[in-house]
Amino acid sequence: MHYLDDFLFVFKSQIDLSSITCRYNEILAIIDLTAAPEKDMNDIIVTHLRFEFDSLKMEIRLFHNKHSRALHIVTDLLKAKSIIYSMLDEVLGFLSHYYQVILLGRPFLRNIFSALRRIPSSRSFHTRLSRAAKKDLRW
Repeated sequence: MHYLDDFLFVFKSQIDLSSITCRYNEILAIIDLTAAPEKDMNDIIVTHLRFEFDSLKMEIRLFHNKHSRALHIVTDLLKAKSIIYSMLDEVLGFLSHYYQVILLGRPFLRNIFSALRRIPSSRSFHTRLSRAAKKDLRW
């Protein structure tokens, strides 16, 4: 099960946020959540869900370390003779999240998702990635 408890609000510059913040906190109280003031940001570049949003350049970027980790994961997958279900599941979760900001990244996960579906329910079962899946990873 996945749930999202982080919210991103974008407003015009120079807007008074005090009444909006007050209403937001009231709504959070109704649904039994609390605000995390340490996550509040009011800047041109803000961090949200491990992405960097730049309103001046109108870009969303990965943190450098996350980009490096994604490249490392893909390289390891390409070198692996076989892979177990839990590893493939974890890699797909990671790449699916980060491919939200990599242009045309998500379609290149299709063959890897297919490999995950082919693995029996046994979490320790090993499988090989198809040529198509490896081609997608090289992309």
